[in-house]
Amino acid sequence: MPSLRIINDNDPDDATETIQAASSSSTNQVLCNICQKQFSNYVCPRCNLRYCSLACYKDLQHAECTESFYKESITAEIQSRGGVDTEEKRQMMDLLRRFEAENDELLEDDDDGQADDLAERLATLDIETADPAEIWSRLSAQERTAFEQLLQNHDNVNDLLTEYEPWWWCSSSHPDVAPRIQALDDDDDDDDDDDDVQHATHTTIPQLPDPLPNIESMVKTIHPDLGWHLCSILMSYCYMMRHFMGEVREDVPSTITCLEESSILFSAKTQLSSMEDVLVDLMDRLSDPERAAANKELIVVLLDDVIQLLETPSSSMYTVRAMAEVERLLHDGIKYYSKKDKRAKHKVFLAEKKAHFYLAYAVHVVKHEEMRRRILLVTLKTERERMTMDHRVFQQSQLAARTALQKSKEKKIEETD
Repeated sequence: MPSLRIINDNDPDDATETIQAASSSSTNQVLCNICQKQFSNYVCPRCNLRYCSLACYKDLQHAECTESFYKESITAEIQSRGGVDTEEKRQMMDLLRRFEAENDELLEDDDDGQADDLAERLATLDIETADPAEIWSRLSAQERTAFEQLLQNHDNVNDLLTEYEPWWWCSSSHPDVAPRIQALDDDDDDDDDDDDVQHATHTTIPQLPDPLPNIESMVKTIHPDLGWHLCSILMSYCYMMRHFMGEVREDVPSTITCLEESSILFSAKTQLSSMEDVLVDLMDRLSDPERAAANKELIVVLLDDVIQLLETPSSSMYTVRAMAEVERLLHDGIKYYSKKDKRAKHKVFLAEKKAHFYLAYAVHVVKHEEMRRRILLVTLKTERERMTMDHRVFQQSQLAARTALQKSKEKKIEETD
């Protein structure tokens, strides 16, 4: 019996199935075993069920075979990727937890359903090392179907994974943040044990250092270009916070790597003399060449973040708090690498000293350089508006090009007719 491979780009499941074509002539065809209306053109290679279309193939009556097909496809896809990094594992768990919360609402209305907790079903598994097939087997049929549909819509996945509100936004309506501060204990600085690294949730507002560093004790002349460097570091900090959804202390080496790749703290030669220099340097560090539009949207988000940090009333000193957290994270990195990698420890040590200097500069700007703070704010807002306008023009041009192309195709069809 010949083999026929059908690929349907319009199918929401985006599935590719191998089926066997029925060799009977049209006079000997039997009706579809599912709908009983159309002639059966195909035979399921698993159970020999005769069916007429993909819709009937996916019918509930044939769920056992289709479920096996999807399970094998998804498992093969996961295994084909080889190792899954920590960030992907964390995002997958976030997605599963969110999916569980949404699915609970459906379970409440289901009289026959059992409130089987997803966390309990996965509790005995080590997600990092577990067989994908084993994880899949722990999900109910309804959860598997909903999860597949969710993964097929990338917009929905992104919506789930980006529902994160940084501390500088969620507390913006509370200028006096002192009562909400959860201190990050630094009393055990001499202890190099990794267990001393403190963990904070994304709602934790970083503590102000005590005492506040004084930049005038470090340098005689404060160069005006330091403001651009400060903005660059703050944008890198905001990127890091969003990248890890606030959980920057869960995986110290990953956090340090992110800072190294995105910030100027680990670079001895970067010189920034304008906001344009800041954005060019940052886009070069963060950009994905294949996603130009998304790159610009990210930069606009980061510009908004830094504007919020600088614009918050000086009594809250959000800029100082952000730089203080950068310094603490680098200090965590020094402790982490102290017994593991002396070369990495030295590199992080130098970055921490640089972060301490810019922390002192942030204190100086907030307390003594109101005009400089306003200049930075105006420049940030101007760049944000420019990039927003450029993106809008790009979208309009893209739409116009698509419309023109469609009209051209329609005209050719008319001429052919």
